[in-house]
Amino acid sequence: MSVWAIICEYDPFHNGHKKQIEEIKKQDKDAVIVAVMSGNFTQRGNAAILHKYTRAKCAVLGGCDLVLELPVEYAVSDAEHFAHGGVCIANALGFVDYLCFGSECGDIETLKTVFGRLCSRKFKKKISSSKRGNKAYGEFMKSAYFDVYHEELTYGSNDILALEYLHALYKIKSNIEPKTQKRCGGYNDTEICEYASATAVRRAVFENEAFGVSVPEFTEDEIEKAKEKGEIYSLCKASDAILSHIRLLNKNPAKNVSKSLFDRIRNASFISENYDELIERASCKCDSRSKCRRAVLELIFNFKRRGKIRSVLLLAASKKGTALLKNYCGKVKIITKPADIKRYKDKEISHIKNCFEADKLYTLCKDKKGDAGEFIKMSPYIEK
Repeated sequence: MSVWAIICEYDPFHNGHKKQIEEIKKQDKDAVIVAVMSGNFTQRGNAAILHKYTRAKCAVLGGCDLVLELPVEYAVSDAEHFAHGGVCIANALGFVDYLCFGSECGDIETLKTVFGRLCSRKFKKKISSSKRGNKAYGEFMKSAYFDVYHEELTYGSNDILALEYLHALYKIKSNIEPKTQKRCGGYNDTEICEYASATAVRRAVFENEAFGVSVPEFTEDEIEKAKEKGEIYSLCKASDAILSHIRLLNKNPAKNVSKSLFDRIRNASFISENYDELIERASCKCDSRSKCRRAVLELIFNFKRRGKIRSVLLLAASKKGTALLKNYCGKVKIITKPADIKRYKDKEISHIKNCFEADKLYTLCKDKKGDAGEFIKMSPYIEK
């Protein structure tokens, strides 16, 4: 038996995610799959469409055995820190053999070659001596790479994450072996099809279009139930709270948000009617919408520092996953019930507490506003 880790968001869990798990099990029929999943906020800087316990349940129904929450400080970070947080958790578990991720490239040796080149002195010298100007970061990197190596840089959204996973594994000297699968469809494609992107599925849900062909039946059922309960989440639904918070900031509280971006976001908040307009006004060629959304969350949550992850929250487990936990002795604590955090020192469970603090905003991101502490009262989904 071997253990495979997937760092994911499952926002929502769709056919492409299901296929990734099926491909792993074709290679290793006894594989145990651990998902390190974003909680209620995601790397694009938005609220997940379904809450973390529902998405974790879908992950287990789709073939995962353990679902652990990626702390919010990492979940709403750029690709480098998102990958680093997920890889550190997978490594600290002590039983993970492989890290599997999708990529547009689909070839691990090519990705390793590109990673080596990006780390080379020659490339770093080129970057340090070049002016970015008004170029977006991705364009700047592609241009520099072509100038140095006379080849196009494979730099799709998933390739970027793939390279950061390799970087994180290298940085912490992990023995976990990276594996990649070729991604079906584009990350930002908006059309519904069998292997539609999560972006397309979310768009269809918000616009009340059919999306069932793109997701397993259990995901469709959970989305339909959430619709009936008024529990489809979006930061747009918390516009008043967000605008109020930003307008009342007299100085920049977030060290990861530049002064120029803070000023742009704050100035935009005074003349914006809602969250979407705020992001539209604050974004520019150098600072994408995703970066602005992440910055807004940084300003609201005011994370002190990311730091070492000492504990993670269990969101769901299959029977195999439950069995795996019985003899667990890894370096990161796995908290199986939210109420259990009362038994630990603040330093040990600081990342989990930050997640529950962030969840207070998330309870405002749906039609039927919830109790600010509702998520600390929930329990993980455990397969019977």
